[in-house]
Amino acid sequence: HDVPHTITALNELAESIKQLRVEVRIVMEHTGRHWLPIAKILHEAGLFVSAVNPNLISSFADNKLRKIKNDKADSRKLARFGLKYWTDLVRYAPTEITRQKLLEFSRQLDSSNKLLTGLKTNLQAIVDVTFPGVRKLITNRAREDGYIKWVDFVCTFYHCDSISKLSKEQFM
Repeated sequence: HDVPHTITALNELAESIKQLRVEVRIVMEHTGRHWLPIAKILHEAGLFVSAVNPNLISSFADNKLRKIKNDKADSRKLARFGLKYWTDLVRYAPTEITRQKLLEFSRQLDSSNKLLTGLKTNLQAIVDVTFPGVRKLITNRAREDGYIKWVDFVCTFYHCDSISKLSKEQFM
């Protein structure tokens, strides 16, 4: 059944699992960040929790001809995975707050770098269309391979009127 992601509801879930009085191993995929509070509360309640890489679950061969993708089917696949690898499951241990924050900052930095690269690529395409041949004028002599660092030049002088005053002939 559905359990809201609240501290109270998750604590009640932990208590109801403990009532089973059999060895229970909770297997979940560690995708995104939604699994963390659940794993933490169940772990703190003394339950065995294993957070598994979603690639392992995805590649888990369960000999089904049809690929059904829904919550119920995913739950069954996780249960089969847990039963098959019962003794090999790695117990979840919460990471320190400092390490969690460093991981978050690292992910944010990676995301920012990808966004910046995409923006520079878009700017490159716009400048190529707007000022054909501009790459011949702006080079980076620090690199021997002749890499043109014109995107940084354009970014630096984005608000400069002098670029718009250059004639088309200067770029050819």
